[in-house]
Amino acid sequence: MAVYQHFVRIDITPEMQKIAQLHAERRTAMIVRQFIPRSSPLSHIESNYIGALGEIAVHSYFGMNINLADNYDTRQVDSGDLCLNHLMYDIKTEAVPNKFYRKLYYGEILTHEPYGCRVWTAKHKHHLNKYTGGIIFVAIPIPNNAKEDKKTNQLRQRIIDHARQAIIIGYVNKNRFDTMKPSWYSPKDPITGKQRKYNSPNYIFHHSEITSIGMLK
Repeated sequence: MAVYQHFVRIDITPEMQKIAQLHAERRTAMIVRQFIPRSSPLSHIESNYIGALGEIAVHSYFGMNINLADNYDTRQVDSGDLCLNHLMYDIKTEAVPNKFYRKLYYGEILTHEPYGCRVWTAKHKHHLNKYTGGIIFVAIPIPNNAKEDKKTNQLRQRIIDHARQAIIIGYVNKNRFDTMKPSWYSPKDPITGKQRKYNSPNYIFHHSEITSIGMLK
C-alpha cells in the first residue's frame, strides 16, 4: 500500500544519517534540553538525531541544501528551521513506535489513539511570531520496544537502522493557532471516554486537519 495521499515519504540516505548524527552530537553537547519526559523511549542525543533527520527530510523535499547550519556555539535560540518564499517555518519531528507509525503512514490512525494527533506545546507560543509561515510536522519510525534498552547520551545503532524513512505530514499556518485553545488532554476515546494527559498543554491536530506540504510548492 502507498503512503496516505496527503503525506510525502522521504527515504533516509546514508548521507542524511551522517549529517543528522553530526548535528545530534553537536546539539547534545551545546544545547541544554529544557524538559525530558521520563517516559520518552529515546535518549537526549537520539531525540536530537530524529529532529535533525526531520529537518533534513524537509530540506531534501524542497531541493534545498541538506547540510544544516551549525550555529550551536552561540547557544542562541534559532530563528526557525526552514525559510521558504520569505516565510519561516518550525519543523516538529516526532519519533513514532512502528505499530503506530504504520497506522499513521496509511492515514488510518484515529484521534484518540496513542500518537493519533500531532502536538505542539503551548509553552512555545511566544516563538510563533518568528515562525511566520507556521509549523511543519514530520514523523519517523522507531522500534516498538525502544524504551527497553535506552541509555543516557547514547545513540543506538538500532535507532539509526530503524529510522530509514520519514513522512512529512504537512503544515499548520501560524494564524491557525490564534483560533485554538491548548489542551492538557488528548481527544476522548468515543467508547470509554478516557483521555491521556500530556506533559504540558498542547495544540493538537489530527492529520486530517493538517494542510499537505505539497501546497507550499
